[in-house]
Amino acid sequence: MTIDTTLSASKLVVNRKGAKLSDRRASCHQSRTFDELEIATDKVDDSHTAESMVRPVHRDVARLKLGVSIPRRSSCENPSVSSVPNSPSDSWRQSPRSSSFPRARSSPGKRGDATKRAERFLEPAHRNIDEDALNRGRRALSSMDFDTASFSGDELAVLILDIFLHLRLHEHLDVTQGKLQLFIESVQQHMFDNPYHNWTHVADVFQATYALGLASGLMERLSPLEQFALLISALCHDLEHPGVNNMTLIKSQPELWELYGESCSLEKHHSLRAFSLMLHREVELLSGMDTAMYYRFRDMVTKIILATDMSRHAEYCGKVEQLVAGEAGRDVQHEMELLIKCADTSNVLRPRATARGWAIKIGDEFFAQGDLERSMGLSVTPTCDRKKQTLVGLQKSFIDYCIGPFFDSVARLWPQAQPCFAQVWDNRAGWDDYDDDAVVE
Repeated sequence: MTIDTTLSASKLVVNRKGAKLSDRRASCHQSRTFDELEIATDKVDDSHTAESMVRPVHRDVARLKLGVSIPRRSSCENPSVSSVPNSPSDSWRQSPRSSSFPRARSSPGKRGDATKRAERFLEPAHRNIDEDALNRGRRALSSMDFDTASFSGDELAVLILDIFLHLRLHEHLDVTQGKLQLFIESVQQHMFDNPYHNWTHVADVFQATYALGLASGLMERLSPLEQFALLISALCHDLEHPGVNNMTLIKSQPELWELYGESCSLEKHHSLRAFSLMLHREVELLSGMDTAMYYRFRDMVTKIILATDMSRHAEYCGKVEQLVAGEAGRDVQHEMELLIKCADTSNVLRPRATARGWAIKIGDEFFAQGDLERSMGLSVTPTCDRKKQTLVGLQKSFIDYCIGPFFDSVARLWPQAQPCFAQVWDNRAGWDDYDDDAVVE
């Protein structure tokens, strides 16, 4: 049985009659069995193929935005152009489409064309890159003082590649630099222009994962495969995020519950889409892995991405306390999950000015979700109700009752990184000097 999804007005239409896809859209998916792309979901129908599972979650679901206009990357000047870029620079400025994937300039069937395009990845003339900015970024890559918002999207892509190359993961795992470049580019193209959950946030979490991994000492305890799994998870942890949370999607789109189950719906989507991009015929990022290595890698990545679901926050608070108390043995997988959870909420670990900028962005996205819920007649998520909440109040509550105590516990687990985690309380003290008007100014 195949499932096709199309966007119709404000409603997701699920066609269970196996409607035939257009040649252009069908060409974006590989014929792989579901077992090759299986994600750790609560409910899996073994009769589904990987292709039938990838199709409905490619864009129509993720970019649905609950029936409002679909967000586009703001850098796209002409959304009506073909999905096949005319030049290397076009691929960096093109908005994601229902069936688009970074393709070769000429014949999509020739892998050599994709490789040639990847080789021009680092040419500043073709993208929005300033060499001085890159040098500034490279000096700060291992520090939590890194300000992601001060770089262009293309500069962030190059800095992400720098981290992979610095760890020499392409050499250890037989992944060519060209494949890494193309994969990073494809992830950038598949992020949407939300106020908070966008490409800049992805790069921010990726850099924080690297910096906190170094500060905690965890990175040096990981094997090359584990390092690769951790960083790929950070890069893909919000792939195709629609800018609203799990419960809002489930309330408005019951088809998602059927597809993914009620828990971790978005995170399961991010994970599935990550592997569909990694296994794409023009990328084949994992082609150097044998079967055993691939399955281990897939298991690690899936669990790490699912750990970013904030509904599991209490679960991870308990895990940290058990580790600190010595009631549970140190497990590398659990520590990688804890690390990405820290990185995903690390806005409050940045310097005050940087943290304040992120607070404004997440407030904008929260309140936009609340407005959307109200307009659709849904119950408004309490933290997203601009009529009852303030941006400053949200930050104070988040630090006081949620993330501050968690970071205190993690600092006891990783005492080397204590200075990084102590920043949360400096930022908390700073919020006492602001009201919402002062923050925006």
